Amino acid sequence: MSTSGAHSYDRWYRSFHGGKASAIDGDVIFEHAGAMEHADVERLLSVAEAWSLAKEDPKLLRKRLVNVLMEALENLSRHVDHECQQTVLARLIRTSDSYRLVIANAVPLASAAVLMSRVEILGKMSPEELKEHNMILLQSEGRTTKGGAGLGLVTMARKCNGRIAAYSSPIDERSALFQLDLAVALDPLQ
Repeated sequence: MSTSGAHSYDRWYRSFHGGKASAIDGDVIFEHAGAMEHADVERLLSVAEAWSLAKEDPKLLRKRLVNVLMEALENLSRHVDHECQQTVLARLIRTSDSYRLVIANAVPLASAAVLMSRVEILGKMSPEELKEHNMILLQSEGRTTKGGAGLGLVTMARKCNGRIAAYSSPIDERSALFQLDLAVALDPLQ
């Protein structure tokens, strides 16, 4: 297991979930707390890929896992406001049926509400609907150099076959802790 950051992931999880321990049973592959720099992204991707190779995962599964991780971790690296960088958390666990990635960071309350709504909609879409939505976003002119069109969420939802969920908990009157839970199934048909 690889760990980094100044804060204990378990302490954070317990505070976010009313004192309960993590409900995800499995092998912890990595945990990260604190600012997510490009070097952290590269290191965590290497740790996950090495784990997947050691487990002799099929190439397609490893590719899906790395794609989801890259998108999620790069989002934490690029889109988190400077003053919120120390709130970034990431944990990858291999369970009996999937790789589970849980990421979180502080966001403005309005952003948390928008993200919750988008993830709920994506989680209800069929693979065909996700593919069509992805094509529409690719043709959209609403993207900037930092993204912003929602393409990353759609990409992650597609690679997880819709196994995506979001949670939000207010921190204060202006911000919330937003958590994204992604599952990359070990069986590609799930």
